[in-house]
Amino acid sequence: MAAEMTFKEFKERVFKGIEQGGLSVLLYAEGRAKVYVPVDTSNLQKSISNTGFTLADTGLSRARINASAKYAAPVEFGHLTKPFAKTSGVQNFVKAQPFMRPAVADAVDNGGDIMVAAIQEQLS
Repeated sequence: MAAEMTFKEFKERVFKGIEQGGLSVLLYAEGRAKVYVPVDTSNLQKSISNTGFTLADTGLSRARINASAKYAAPVEFGHLTKPFAKTSGVQNFVKAQPFMRPAVADAVDNGGDIMVAAIQEQLS
């Protein structure tokens, strides 16, 4: 049987589990984005990174995944290849190739299990 711990020790372990789990979820999402991103020259894929995971004493957390290539948003959301020409009325639109949104959706779907495992590891 595990030795009993104080409430303070319990809280510290839970917060450590949340920090580790949060970072794991962030890295999972980053990895999924690198899988989903369309690859031509691999510059866009290489530009995907994270800013880390921080957890405040209040329990609020912050994490961010970023694709720094200048064309990341047009790839994610779609874009015009040419400005709208009033004379021809033709717009050439390139369809979206989402990679960040599906990655975040995967992280949301699997993040709870990742977090629970990290917290349980700290409490065991």
